[in-house]
Amino acid sequence: MTTQVLTEDQIERLSRASLEILERVGVVVPHEDALRRFADAGADVDFGTQLVRIPPELVLRLVAGAGKQFTIYGRDVSKKAEFGVGKRNYNSIAGEALWVDSPGGDRRYATMADVASAAKVGDALDCINIVSAMADPIETPVAYRCVEVMAELIRNSTKPITFWFHDRSSAKFINEISIALRGSEKAAEDHPICYPFLEPISPLRFPYHGIDLLFVTAELNLPVPIGPMAQMGLSAPATVAGTLAQENAEILAGICITQLIRPGAPVLFGGAPAEFHMRAATSPMLGIQALRLDVAYAAIGKALGLPTQSYMALSDSKFLDAQAGAETFGSALLS
Repeated sequence: MTTQVLTEDQIERLSRASLEILERVGVVVPHEDALRRFADAGADVDFGTQLVRIPPELVLRLVAGAGKQFTIYGRDVSKKAEFGVGKRNYNSIAGEALWVDSPGGDRRYATMADVASAAKVGDALDCINIVSAMADPIETPVAYRCVEVMAELIRNSTKPITFWFHDRSSAKFINEISIALRGSEKAAEDHPICYPFLEPISPLRFPYHGIDLLFVTAELNLPVPIGPMAQMGLSAPATVAGTLAQENAEILAGICITQLIRPGAPVLFGGAPAEFHMRAATSPMLGIQALRLDVAYAAIGKALGLPTQSYMALSDSKFLDAQAGAETFGSALLS
């Protein structure tokens, strides 16, 4: 079985196309400090429209300087997830708003009790080495939700954790928890327990809070996974090649942002591109084109020498049936 969907020549052509997108079309960066840093580094910045056009040589220089290896550690520092060293790491989703208690049953809003349950399950499974919240608890105000989620995960798991960060203010409390857990700021930096996830908004736009909170997490040099979710035919071109070029451009721009905030910061080349089903108005995450996109963009990331991430071991089935088994197994194998 082969999982190679791109030749070296195709990877090179797609990489050139992504650089051309960043130079000619640009990305929207709605953050004054980030815009100034781009301008100081030599990018073409329109402060009025918040549009940044990044020259290829600047992109390549910043990507080359990014950290390509990192480790996150659990409350028990002997439990860890290493990236960029040829090892695989597995985690469940960082947090969902809705849960289903029985296959085919009604959806309900997730709670903090669900976070505790998810942490206990993840902690008990040997195949999971990063424990995820799996729930975005509706009863906790969003302003400090991520802080409580982090605390709940630490209480119920000894492994590295992942969850959704919110903004700069809450990120400060996350830093404080990390420092209290490790005993000092230096120990918290040397043994990070989690990381923020920077998600570009396809096409070619970044969220303010997603950028803003990085100025705080950079104080502890937390790794930054970058994961756009370009939807082929909706928020990206209606071709695999076009979507790959855009997805890659968004990831590269995200890496540039992290490096302008803290040079050498470790990054993770990730995302969740998928095809958009126009008749059903849904995005099948395990459709054949989504799988091709995942395998292809991982190859582009590896060509840059970066650790990669993908959304795999999933199913679009609503029941625990043959479709669920086939899709979960097949996508896990491809990952």
